[in-house]
This record gives sequence, structure tokens and C-alpha cells, in this order.
Amino acid sequence: MKESRGRARGHPIELSVLRLAPVRRLLAAQWTSLSGDWAMLAALPFVVYSLGGGAGEIGLGFAASAVSLVCLVLLGGVLADRHGRRRTLLFAETARMVTQAALAASLLLGIARPWQVIVAMAAIGAGEALAQPALSGLTAEIVPAGRLQATNALRGMLASVAVLTGPALAGLALLSGSPGAAVALEAASYGLSALLLRGLRPPGGAWLRGTGGSFLADMRGGWA
Repeated sequence: MKESRGRARGHPIELSVLRLAPVRRLLAAQWTSLSGDWAMLAALPFVVYSLGGGAGEIGLGFAASAVSLVCLVLLGGVLADRHGRRRTLLFAETARMVTQAALAASLLLGIARPWQVIVAMAAIGAGEALAQPALSGLTAEIVPAGRLQATNALRGMLASVAVLTGPALAGLALLSGSPGAAVALEAASYGLSALLLRGLRPPGGAWLRGTGGSFLADMRGGWA
């Protein structure tokens, strides 16, 4: 594979880093997860309107996702440090898969309500709050130091790609005429991300180590 160089968020892109199997798994997991996030954001208005809701419920859905992300991201960092980045990521992806699958089933069965959509959006934000710090830490654990910058550049590029692929996939699912299909696709993206992450094994048992300090002390340190 020839090495290609470009620019992504100010860092050089080196495709040669894709020769590393852990990097491929990590990037694929991130892309599928972020695509699921953007798919739900694109599908949210259609889901709410299909349930008889309006602009108010749509706004509450967006707000629930943003507020849960902002309020819980510090907690996510502490949990990742104490219980392992890989384990925290797996929990976040599995939890989002379950909540979105439950919403999809309710939509397909015709028993969903607008408040369930708002709760599902809050779960997406909470999962992202757990996943963001864990993913950054896990990247540093599994990627050789000399390849970390290149890997982060690819992560940034794929995050931008997910902004396009997520809504595109949601649009294809919505063409079936069922908003539940779009939500089911989103749930599947989190499940696929979790499967990819299960194959990652940070060296030296790093994913099993805790911080050794108290939970409140870790929270204070993270805030500082």
C-alpha cells in the first residue's frame, strides 16, 4: 500500500497506518458508531412527525442529546480511567444498541410515543459522553507512539465522513416508508461497533487497570 498524504484538522494523513489491524478495527468502530449518531439526528424529525409530534418534541430530542453529552462527559472520563477504556466503550455501544433497538421495535409495532424518542436521544448523548474520552485513551493504548498522530488524523477524517454517510443511510432506510427501519439501522451500527471493539486487546493488560484513587478525587482531578 502506498503512503498517501493529505490534510485533516491540521495533521498529515498517512494511510500506511492502516496496515495495523488494531487501527483498522478502531477506525471502523468509530465510523460505524458516528454514522449511527448522525443517522438518528437526520431521522429524528421524521420519527417524531410519524408519531404525531411537532417542533417542540423535535427540539426536546436534540436538547436531550446535547445536555446528556455535556453533563456526563466528565463522568465518562473517570469511568474509562477506573474501569478500562475498552470496557467503557463496549458498555456505551451496547447500551445505545439496546435503547435504540427498543425504540425501533416500538416504532415498527406502532406503540411508540414521542417521549420515548426523547429518552432515546438522551441515551445517544450519554453513550457519546462515555465513548469520547474512552476512545481517545484507547487509541493511545493500542497505537504505537510514532503512529498516533497519523491515526488521530484518520479519526478526524472519518468523523467528517460520518456526517455524510449517517444521514445518507438514514435516508435510504426512510425510503422504505418506516421511520422504525432508520432507527433499527442506527441500533445495528452500535452493535457492529461493539463487535469490532471486542476484538481489540490493549497491550500489557492496560484495559484492566484502575486509577487507585477515590471516585470523587478522580472527578475533581478531571474537572481541574
